[in-house]
Amino acid sequence: MPATMPNLPSLPKYTVLSSSYATFKSTWAAGKNYRIVGAVEGLTETVAEKVVDLTSKYTKASSLSELDVVLRPALVTADLKVSPYIESGLTTGAEKKKQLEPVIDVARKVLPVQTALSLFAIFMGIFQKNMERVGKVMLIENPETTP
Repeated sequence: MPATMPNLPSLPKYTVLSSSYATFKSTWAAGKNYRIVGAVEGLTETVAEKVVDLTSKYTKASSLSELDVVLRPALVTADLKVSPYIESGLTTGAEKKKQLEPVIDVARKVLPVQTALSLFAIFMGIFQKNMERVGKVMLIENPETTP
């Protein structure tokens, strides 16, 4: 008779929180290779270690490594709760895009992409010139030395 497996929760489809945490940790670890950043990171870790130690009765962890063991499953659990909302938002966005495709097609026919880019470039040029004037008026640049 085969042994029955307990009902394990499925993995979330979108692991935004746990992936962000893993990316942050790997970026933090890479920063330790740089002399200036590494010194600040070392100081920050020392302070964080003290905070975790002081709050250990609330976090159920007395060191950063123990906190990591507690935090990772909590993030996966949060991802399980957040993932359906992300999926729903993406589905809704795809449906809205599908509804707006006729309007977008008409806009593309009326205003070709190249014309829109040209108008945008003209607008940005005018905006930049006006910002240069504002800078001169506010003495951000010295008007006597600027041609």
